[in-house]
Amino acid sequence: MARWIVVAALTLAFAMMVGVRPGGGLYSPDVRYRLQTGAMLRGTLALQPVPHGQRADWAWGNGSQQVWGIGVPLLRMPGELVARVLGWPAFPDRITLVAFFALVMIVAVRSVPGTVTTSRSIVAGLVAATIGLMPAFVALSRTRLFVYEEAVVYGYLWAALQVALVVGVAGGAPRSWSFAAAAVAGAGALIRPTLFLYGVVTIAIVVGVQLRGRVRRTTTVTTIASFLSGIALTLWTNALRFGYPLEFGQRVNVSRWIPDQFAKNFDYPFAHEPLFSASRELIAALVGIGIRFNGVDFYGSGAAMHAWFSSTIRFREFYASSGATWIFMALAIGGWMLVAVRLARQRARALDDPAGAVLLWSLLTFSSMAIFYVRMPTMTTRYAVDFAAAVAAAVIGIVMTVAAKRPARLVPLAVVLGASWLYGLATVSVSPTHAAQPLVGWAQLAQTMPAPVTTGPALPSRYACGDRIDELGVPFNGIGWNWAADCGLAAGSTLFFSMPPEAQCLELDLANADAGKEASIEIALGSVRLDRVAPNVFCAPAGYRRNPAGVEIASFKWIPAAELSVSRRPGFGLRAVRAIQRP
Repeated sequence: MARWIVVAALTLAFAMMVGVRPGGGLYSPDVRYRLQTGAMLRGTLALQPVPHGQRADWAWGNGSQQVWGIGVPLLRMPGELVARVLGWPAFPDRITLVAFFALVMIVAVRSVPGTVTTSRSIVAGLVAATIGLMPAFVALSRTRLFVYEEAVVYGYLWAALQVALVVGVAGGAPRSWSFAAAAVAGAGALIRPTLFLYGVVTIAIVVGVQLRGRVRRTTTVTTIASFLSGIALTLWTNALRFGYPLEFGQRVNVSRWIPDQFAKNFDYPFAHEPLFSASRELIAALVGIGIRFNGVDFYGSGAAMHAWFSSTIRFREFYASSGATWIFMALAIGGWMLVAVRLARQRARALDDPAGAVLLWSLLTFSSMAIFYVRMPTMTTRYAVDFAAAVAAAVIGIVMTVAAKRPARLVPLAVVLGASWLYGLATVSVSPTHAAQPLVGWAQLAQTMPAPVTTGPALPSRYACGDRIDELGVPFNGIGWNWAADCGLAAGSTLFFSMPPEAQCLELDLANADAGKEASIEIALGSVRLDRVAPNVFCAPAGYRRNPAGVEIASFKWIPAAELSVSRRPGFGLRAVRAIQRP
């Protein structure tokens, strides 16, 4: 009974953290996930068939797409179907989030094996509380929870679900747990691409446990097939949405932040940051101590934000923290030391019990995430939460180690963890720029729901300086090009082209052409990098797949990546650009 009280208490606390209040709204004011769910209910993955009127950070693939994955809209789908049956206008999305949290808590308390006898309720409560009260997760849950944050909150819970399933599998749970762990691991990238790294470690641990237990070969084959089915679904939907299985929409989205677009499509200075400096910044970002929030000054000085941050240009967005984060990072390091010692002494038995399995899972996932993020062009508060499930797993590993070897110390450990959680809750700090927004009712939300745009002016296959690009009605079309005045260029630009069937190349007409000939210009058409076949002609390589709508998004790099900055300009302008046949 005690463990179910913990589940109920944690779920209630989470509901309050994410804005659910008696008499208040139950819908997020951010409608971007809801638009995706609505599109799928209409029988399509595209938010709309044309790029006209699309919003910031939307992508252009097979129609306008959002870039935060289709996993969360799929999780919302059952509620939306129930709402339709009951005649409701829509299902409250915040209730879906709280229900998913409750599901993770239930799996967490049930994951504790029966071999933990007298202290099983304490262990189960500590496992659930560790997942539900991780300081970084709590801090993010108390921010505005726009789609940027909501994607990471769901991503954390999806990774935490894998933690619980791994504990259960290693503790001898029925084989259905292995199949569930594999399916969850394989489908993670539908929610967030970084969950693929968690998934690979999860399937490796689960299969390792099965091999140690000498289960039937058919069970292991079914487990691997469950994992691969999720991967296949992700790759298939990516191909449907963007034309390429490995494209998640980041290279074909648009925003007002030119350096960000530049980095996603080409190169960026932080990719070449010395490893020591890059690692030091990552550690500071994860621990969170002493970081000065930068609001929306995304390209401000890193050194001004933290002494360990690099002066190299990078997109940084820090807006929430909890004072207890360092405590759990320290505990995680202790857990990794435990598993390192265990591997050194008895490598073959590292997966023989839940403590060893979850500690190894933690070490491998954290290391994978660190390799992925250490030189990324972007680091934010929410991205730091991508590490939180790995840290939570290490703490759970410590709990289970104590339960197995020193059960009398569980109560003191519970007191220490409880004090740390309370301290974490009390020290949450959120920047006013990202403060929590009140939830809304359906009537209020419906007023802000944009109808899909289905038509718009034909897009040209040629642009010239002086054209009224804004009259085409495609937001961010022409960004980075001063087409209305001196034809000057920023570090990069974006244009939408109508590509005639015979056209596979773009031809530039540059002002100060001599400077342009020597410049390191690069162009990407959709997700495909073009070859420079002449000083001012760039053509698609063999195998280029045309956008089925006949409209392509072109990204331009005008300066060397090493010189990237918000204010850097090339020494030439652009008079015109047009789509042509291959010379």
